[in-house]
Amino acid sequence: MNFKTKVAKLCFSEELSVSDDWAPNYPDNKVKAKISSRKTSSGYFVIFSISGGDDCGAEMIFYSNNYESCEADFKKAKQIYNNLKSLEPIDLDYLMSIGFERW
Repeated sequence: MNFKTKVAKLCFSEELSVSDDWAPNYPDNKVKAKISSRKTSSGYFVIFSISGGDDCGAEMIFYSNNYESCEADFKKAKQIYNNLKSLEPIDLDYLMSIGFERW
Protein backbone atom coordinates (compact mmCIF):
# COMPACT_ATOMS: atom_id res chain seq x y z
CA MET A 1 0.00 0.00 0.00
CA ASN A 2 1.47 3.39 -0.94
CA PHE A 3 1.80 6.28 1.51
CA LYS A 4 -1.07 8.25 -0.02
CA THR A 5 -3.44 5.32 0.47
CA LYS A 6 -2.20 4.72 4.03
CA VAL A 7 -2.60 8.36 5.03
CA ALA A 8 -6.06 8.56 3.45
CA LYS A 9 -7.17 5.73 5.75
CA LEU A 10 -6.42 7.91 8.77
CA CYS A 11 -9.68 9.84 8.72
CA PHE A 12 -12.56 10.11 11.20
CA SER A 13 -15.72 12.22 11.34
CA GLU A 14 -18.39 12.38 14.07
CA GLU A 15 -20.47 14.84 16.10
CA LEU A 16 -20.10 16.21 19.62
CA SER A 17 -22.68 17.89 21.88
CA VAL A 18 -21.88 21.43 23.02
CA SER A 19 -23.20 23.79 25.67
CA ASP A 20 -22.25 27.06 23.93
CA ASP A 21 -23.04 28.79 20.63
CA TRP A 22 -20.89 27.82 17.63
CA ALA A 23 -22.54 30.39 15.33
CA PRO A 24 -24.67 28.31 14.68
CA ASN A 25 -24.74 24.84 16.15
CA TYR A 26 -25.98 21.90 14.13
CA PRO A 27 -29.37 20.47 15.21
CA ASP A 28 -29.58 19.22 18.82
CA ASN A 29 -26.63 21.46 19.87
CA LYS A 30 -24.08 19.42 17.92
CA VAL A 31 -20.81 20.36 16.20
CA LYS A 32 -18.79 18.39 13.65
CA ALA A 33 -15.56 16.73 14.79
CA LYS A 34 -13.14 15.60 12.10
CA ILE A 35 -9.70 14.04 12.27
CA SER A 36 -7.83 13.92 8.99
CA SER A 37 -4.26 13.31 7.89
CA ARG A 38 -2.12 14.63 5.07
CA LYS A 39 1.30 13.97 3.62
CA THR A 40 3.06 17.00 2.25
CA SER A 41 6.58 17.65 1.01
CA SER A 42 7.52 18.80 4.52
CA GLY A 43 6.05 15.86 6.45
CA TYR A 44 2.84 14.42 7.81
CA PHE A 45 0.02 16.30 9.48
CA VAL A 46 -2.92 15.13 11.57
CA ILE A 47 -5.57 17.82 11.95
CA PHE A 48 -8.33 17.50 14.55
CA SER A 49 -10.95 20.15 13.78
CA ILE A 50 -14.25 20.87 15.47
CA SER A 51 -16.68 23.24 13.77
CA GLY A 52 -20.14 24.72 13.95
CA GLY A 53 -22.47 25.34 11.05
CA ASP A 54 -20.69 28.41 9.69
CA ASP A 55 -17.36 29.99 10.61
CA CYS A 56 -16.79 29.07 14.27
CA GLY A 57 -14.31 26.31 14.98
CA ALA A 58 -11.18 25.10 16.69
CA GLU A 59 -8.35 22.78 15.72
CA MET A 60 -5.36 20.92 17.02
CA ILE A 61 -2.56 20.09 14.57
CA PHE A 62 0.05 17.37 14.98
CA TYR A 63 3.17 17.29 12.79
CA SER A 64 5.51 14.35 12.24
CA ASN A 65 8.36 13.31 9.97
CA ASN A 66 7.26 9.75 9.22
CA TYR A 67 4.19 7.62 8.74
CA GLU A 68 4.57 5.70 12.00
CA SER A 69 4.53 8.93 14.01
CA CYS A 70 1.59 10.18 11.94
CA GLU A 71 -0.30 7.01 12.83
CA ALA A 72 0.53 7.52 16.53
CA ASP A 73 -0.67 11.14 16.30
CA PHE A 74 -3.93 9.98 14.72
CA LYS A 75 -4.44 7.55 17.62
CA LYS A 76 -3.69 10.38 20.09
CA ALA A 77 -6.26 12.63 18.38
CA LYS A 78 -8.82 9.80 18.43
CA GLN A 79 -8.19 9.36 22.18
CA ILE A 80 -8.78 13.09 22.71
CA TYR A 81 -12.06 12.73 20.78
CA ASN A 82 -13.08 9.78 22.99
CA ASN A 83 -12.29 11.84 26.10
CA LEU A 84 -14.34 14.76 24.76
CA LYS A 85 -17.22 12.41 23.96
CA SER A 86 -17.24 11.21 27.57
CA LEU A 87 -17.42 14.83 28.80
CA GLU A 88 -20.32 15.99 26.60
CA PRO A 89 -21.52 18.65 26.40
CA ILE A 90 -18.23 20.45 25.78
CA ASP A 91 -17.51 24.13 25.07
CA LEU A 92 -14.89 26.27 23.33
CA ASP A 93 -13.28 27.39 26.60
CA TYR A 94 -12.55 23.79 27.53
CA LEU A 95 -11.12 23.03 24.08
CA MET A 96 -8.81 26.03 24.35
CA SER A 97 -7.66 24.85 27.79
CA ILE A 98 -6.48 21.50 26.36
CA GLY A 99 -4.57 22.93 23.40
CA PHE A 100 -7.06 23.62 20.62
CA GLU A 101 -6.72 26.92 18.75
CA ARG A 102 -9.82 28.82 17.69
CA TRP A 103 -10.22 29.85 14.05
